[in-house]
Amino acid sequence: MSYASEQETADVRRHGRHRIMLAATFFS
Repeated sequence: MSYASEQETADVRRHGRHRIMLAATFFS
């Protein structure tokens, strides 16, 4: 469970970064 939670956190962090980049591209 700990491993899955860590993996999920990494995924969320990566996707969040990508989403922020996309949002910046769209709104800029």
